[in-house]
Amino acid sequence: MEIIVYREKDIVQMLKDVSTSIKLIFEEEELLDSVLGASILFVPLVNKDFSLIDKVQNINSRINIISISDDVEGCYDAFKRHLSGYLLKPYTEEDLIGELENIRYGEFSALSIQCFGKFDLMVNGISLPFPRKKAKELLALLVDHRGGTVMVDEICEILFNEVNDKKRRYIYVLKFELIQVLKEYDLDKIVCNRNNGFALDMSCVDCDYYKYCDGQKELFHGEYMSQYPWAKKKLKELIKEAS
Repeated sequence: MEIIVYREKDIVQMLKDVSTSIKLIFEEEELLDSVLGASILFVPLVNKDFSLIDKVQNINSRINIISISDDVEGCYDAFKRHLSGYLLKPYTEEDLIGELENIRYGEFSALSIQCFGKFDLMVNGISLPFPRKKAKELLALLVDHRGGTVMVDEICEILFNEVNDKKRRYIYVLKFELIQVLKEYDLDKIVCNRNNGFALDMSCVDCDYYKYCDGQKELFHGEYMSQYPWAKKKLKELIKEAS
């Protein structure tokens, strides 16, 4: 669970025993660059201005936004906007924990992605079936890019070694099939459309590779998405890092 705190230093101190993944951000540009992979955002509401919150939700529609206000009316505005929560200053550690226990988007805890060894996507320990192997490979490619946008032409080049209109159309067919598989488990929101490409909402997945990147180096045992030739480049990087 990655928590971002925007300009509220007191929250970081209060939550230090709750989560080791807390990021304090002061600049709007850095915030917007970070929210795609976050689960929860604490953000102050100033003068009833929701413009920043709107920008965040356009990037990550399923991030749990908890707004902070120094007046009751501000909290009421947050309630009307159906945010995940709201805090009235002065807040306490108990208030913070209460909001975390009642976040709106928490249904993805049973979703796990395996990158070390063969790539797989599992819900409650059961591997999801994909009608076409390339649809699953498309998801693997998005996972590999860790929330970054992968352009359609780049996907064509990696999956088919050629770029043309026929392959571009086929990529959208694969993406549609991928969404249909995910939708059966209420997981379709993890794939986002972004600027003629696709990206993965990292906040919704539990992934061994992402845990490795966060410091759990013991998870890597010499294999990475072993069924995909294009993953060999990343494997070499991981082996070099481990040596």
